Amino acid sequence: RLTPGAKGKAYHPVKQDKRKSAGPRTRNYAAQGSREKASATMRNVFPGSEINNIPSISKGIYEQEDAIYKLNDQKEEDKLLKNNESIRILLEGLEEKELLTEQKNES
Repeated sequence: RLTPGAKGKAYHPVKQDKRKSAGPRTRNYAAQGSREKASATMRNVFPGSEINNIPSISKGIYEQEDAIYKLNDQKEEDKLLKNNESIRILLEGLEEKELLTEQKNES
């Protein structure tokens, strides 16, 4: 066959495309026609998942009685209550002192 850009040389088309990027395309074509879907391989049974990626699903999951954020919130709340208690005691002491000074001034 002669094409306009062949400069007079003959072009013989190949029967099969042997490019390396053709692998995914041929797998896709095979999947569309169900030829490859006939076997129960991991790729067919669990489409979209790989064996390497399955363990990463559980990464970062820890079992505890209470969640970490609840423990942190509880610590912060305990600090606040402790501070509130000390402030309350301080205010009671100041009020008692104020009452004593008022009683001394009246007498």
